[in-house]
Amino acid sequence: MRVMIVVNPRSGSGRAARAGVRIDACLRRAGYDTDCAETHGDRAEEWLDDRLEKAGALLVVGGDGAVRSVAATAIRTGTPIYHVPYGTANLFARAFGMKRRADIVLRSLRCCHIHRVDVGIANGQTFVLMASIGYDAQVVYDLANRRRRAISRLSYVAPMLRQLFAWRPMELAVTVDGEQIDLDTGCGLLIVANCRHYMWRLDPVRRAVMTDGQLDVAVFPARSRSDLLRWIVKCAAGRQLADPALVYRMGRRVEIVCSEPQRLQIDGDPPAGAAGGMVRKVDLSVQPRALGVLLPIR
Repeated sequence: MRVMIVVNPRSGSGRAARAGVRIDACLRRAGYDTDCAETHGDRAEEWLDDRLEKAGALLVVGGDGAVRSVAATAIRTGTPIYHVPYGTANLFARAFGMKRRADIVLRSLRCCHIHRVDVGIANGQTFVLMASIGYDAQVVYDLANRRRRAISRLSYVAPMLRQLFAWRPMELAVTVDGEQIDLDTGCGLLIVANCRHYMWRLDPVRRAVMTDGQLDVAVFPARSRSDLLRWIVKCAAGRQLADPALVYRMGRRVEIVCSEPQRLQIDGDPPAGAAGGMVRKVDLSVQPRALGVLLPIR
């Protein structure tokens, strides 16, 4: 079997690139035919589709952004993904218990247990974890604009504080499967999730399941910074779902219309083609069981 290895050379302060070389050598010693490439640009179909057509599995060495960047191609070619986690959060790998160890990767390839999961579509772009508007997206953009070197989880602290002080409530109209959600207050954060996992294990959308054929929509109402901070504390304590103020819905199609342009992030990245990530409208849908995942065998 040919194995495609895609590496984000920036992930892990360069450790992902070195890991890609080690994994390639390990697979070749085990008798696998390998093909290696580095991530570049948002249009993976231009550099990956033809090469992935010939592969039986895809190893993504990097973070969640690298997984998202190749997910649409993996869906088109029917190639299962294994995430070798070298990013900051590695939420996709966490969802399936995927590890970096070469022996686990080899056993996973040999056993080839494939699990099919849903993916989301936001304004025509594939995401595997979540899309969000509001405070969360503003933090992502703040960090991206100031980033000069490799980041860690602590790199998010300063952007979180800056955006907390700069934050103001946004007005949204949200429709889930044709039913409009009544929002009687300003919104601090809206998350449309395919996966329950989140940075720092805050897990704001804890009911999300990647195989139920639906997207989970969580709206965190807030009129003030103290309201927004209260939601963050509740998520950290795992108590947000018990708060009656939380608006939580599930559905196959979601439409968000903003009263003024807002930041959008998908799987921790700005959407391609959106100027500064600013959008007035977001159309989201789910593709049930569209992506094959190569499960880890320990």
